[in-house]
Amino acid sequence: MTIVDCYHFNAGWCEGPQCYVATCAEFQGLTAQGDTAENALATLKAAVRDVVQGMHESGEDVPVPLDEPFEGCT
Repeated sequence: MTIVDCYHFNAGWCEGPQCYVATCAEFQGLTAQGDTAENALATLKAAVRDVVQGMHESGEDVPVPLDEPFEGCT
């Protein structure tokens, strides 16, 4: 399990753009859209993985999952 698996993701229908929008509580400015909730969530999780990898590579602190402690999440 990675730290991304411990983050809090949610998806819901958005009337304005007529699509599903996914959010991540630990990365509040990052969202993704999709034709289905599953697609929006998968797109967002991939984006969060990329952001976390970049943060690791640049030595930045990665956001801690909201449900601390998070045993098994690296």
